[in-house]
Amino acid sequence: MDSARHLLKHGDNVLRSSRYIYLDVNAILTTLSVGVDKALKLALALWDVAEGNGWPSVARMKNEYEHGVVAMDAILRNKLRAGIGTKPYARDVLAKVDADPIWPALLTALDAYGDASAGWSRPLALGGECRSSS
Repeated sequence: MDSARHLLKHGDNVLRSSRYIYLDVNAILTTLSVGVDKALKLALALWDVAEGNGWPSVARMKNEYEHGVVAMDAILRNKLRAGIGTKPYARDVLAKVDADPIWPALLTALDAYGDASAGWSRPLALGGECRSSS
């Protein structure tokens, strides 16, 4: 959780302090994209543990979710809706997230950025090899 939190905090700090957004856009989008990805994967993995399925393997997480933050968000919200029952506080929090006009647009942008960078910059950022997608 710390790495997701630090990535999200760094992305937010760079976004808020950037004097020239065009110079920092890749740093902002990369840190926010990877941070949201990690936070959603952690939440989904914890859900698996809570359901008694144990911690999911890296291969399973990669195969099921890749970098699809829009899809992961939808899966997690559906699980939350099914699991919260009649708990008013949890329903209210989820309703606020559902009503947020920024969250879906941000997720869509981060998802598109993650897809576009998957063949080039993300592997480098994660210490992997760079392959051309052309």
